[in-house]
Amino acid sequence: MNKLNALAHTLGGPTLAIIAFFVFNIQDALNKALIPELGTGFGISAVLFVSVMLSVAWLAFEKKLSALKPHHARFLTANTLIMVVGNVAFLYALPRMPLVDVFIIILTTPAFATLVAWALLRESLTPRQLMGFVVAVLACLVALEVWQGFSLDRFSKYDPAALAALALHVFCFSLRPALVRKFGQKEHPLVLSIYGTFFTVVALLLFFTPVVPETITLMQGGMILVSSTCVTLGLGLMFMGFKMGPANLTAGAQYTQMIWSTLFGWLFFAEVPSPASSLAAMMMIISGALLFWPTRNKHVRHHSPSDA
Repeated sequence: MNKLNALAHTLGGPTLAIIAFFVFNIQDALNKALIPELGTGFGISAVLFVSVMLSVAWLAFEKKLSALKPHHARFLTANTLIMVVGNVAFLYALPRMPLVDVFIIILTTPAFATLVAWALLRESLTPRQLMGFVVAVLACLVALEVWQGFSLDRFSKYDPAALAALALHVFCFSLRPALVRKFGQKEHPLVLSIYGTFFTVVALLLFFTPVVPETITLMQGGMILVSSTCVTLGLGLMFMGFKMGPANLTAGAQYTQMIWSTLFGWLFFAEVPSPASSLAAMMMIISGALLFWPTRNKHVRHHSPSDA
């Protein structure tokens, strides 16, 4: 494990986050395939429950089960609530929209995370970053084709409830990088995910009807196991990245999801982005360049949680 930790520090926070988001996209593609077959209540609950078991097994292997006792109980409670609400909202919207459009909307999260990092951590916020935020919001409006009409029933080409769920997801997860960096330095990366993942399972079983299928095929079982492994590995890498790197720069790694969501949507679901979605994706790339170009990092203030 010491070698793994050394490798993680060599790679750095942003690189770990890039790897984490690639793993998450594999998981999302598997979940998008599982939901129609097994249902959100059972299928995704099974994935997340197995993920919790894998996380606990990982801690046991490291002989760090004592890490389950939180160092900052209020932070861990807030982080758990953010994960539960954000994950349930995301899983509600995931099967109702193409992958690429889901992630165009989700990619406003780093833009909002930059504002949160400025407010909570006093990290830099330049005019160029503000312009990047505006471009990200405009990209969302382009992807949703809002010119179709602004009435509630014709706001865009998608279900308003799914859009509201994604907006809630963005709100929750834009808070997380700064909160982890400010208050979560003493928490084990897996512990940061275990509580949120476990209570997400509980919330899914309450929010969605847990219809248990009569049989589960070997293929479905394998998909559950692989997806669970992706959850565990992705969350561990992501929280390590959040703890090791500036919150706004590490959050920028999420833009790589634009590449993977487009590729996986085409490969596995025959989803071809519409002209509006393609234009929005290019705008998101421009937004990411404005927000996270490396030269903007020279004024970032690196501090410990004791500065809070």
